[in-house]
Amino acid sequence: MVKKLELEPSYVTCGKRKRVNAMAMAKEIHDVEGTVNGIRAQNWFRRLKEGDSIREDKSKSWRPSVVGGEALLGMVEQQPNTSICTLSAKFDLLQITINRHLHKLSLVNRCCQQDPHELTNDQAQQRANICN
Repeated sequence: MVKKLELEPSYVTCGKRKRVNAMAMAKEIHDVEGTVNGIRAQNWFRRLKEGDSIREDKSKSWRPSVVGGEALLGMVEQQPNTSICTLSAKFDLLQITINRHLHKLSLVNRCCQQDPHELTNDQAQQRANICN
């Protein structure tokens, strides 16, 4: 199989020499690679046409996280039984984002141990009757 790095110069010269459109170039790339879908090949062609290189990935432009690790860790240390739902409401973030941050901080999500409630005399008698 031909590597992507070896294909780049031929794509540039082929695209400039033949003056092909993105669809024709996508078909040509697909014929060489065999596994590249049409959309990816069209994106490569567009990037090469703009003079960009396909050897490096473009930087991602996702939104950075608003919550800092220290703020989240401090909140969890103050109240260890705080739920992810409460934390997401406090920091105004999605629950999955809070969950990822807690995972990065090596904190695990465990339910706190609840104290057993006290039974009334009627409830204790009912349990005793069931067991007998």
